Amino acid sequence: MQAIPPTTAHTSANRSTICTLQWAKTYPGSSDFCSGDDIGYFAQQTADGGYIIAGETQSYGSGSADIYLVRTDTNGKMLWHKAIGDTAQDYAMAVRQTTDNGFIVAGTTYSTSSMDYDVYLIKTCPDGTSSADFNCNGIVDYEDLENLCDQYLQSPTFPSADIYPQTGDGIVNGLDFDVLAHEWLIETIGP
Repeated sequence: MQAIPPTTAHTSANRSTICTLQWAKTYPGSSDFCSGDDIGYFAQQTADGGYIIAGETQSYGSGSADIYLVRTDTNGKMLWHKAIGDTAQDYAMAVRQTTDNGFIVAGTTYSTSSMDYDVYLIKTCPDGTSSADFNCNGIVDYEDLENLCDQYLQSPTFPSADIYPQTGDGIVNGLDFDVLAHEWLIETIGP
């Protein structure tokens, strides 16, 4: 039997490039042990050297599973976490940082109207607050409601209160108010 010569991947020069573990972190859900699972499906390094993790949570939120975002610093220390979703099953499969330092999240949601899963696309502010946080001050509040009221039944201005559907429909109306009210409740009683 003939010996197979080593490939470049097995030479002693390349063995010194093996990575060592720098750190490892877990981000458990609720401290009560009866809560559900928290699963990360996607992670990306952010512009400041930290990380954003997207997945699902059964520990937080209002559904059987909600989108779960975890933001960390460069050493993996949690900076914030957010559960996003409604009473259906919602999952995040990918996340990217946007040019305004917010995040765009792609996932899926179970639609009670079609009784099937649909694509779910979410844009957040840099601190993870929702699209209804028009001024990105960290919470959906009266200022956001005022912004929506100023644009009500008109073409949207900046920041746009035309948030329903996700791409907007060219007018600020009751559907946009429904999203703001829903997000207000999530931000107020969420994790």
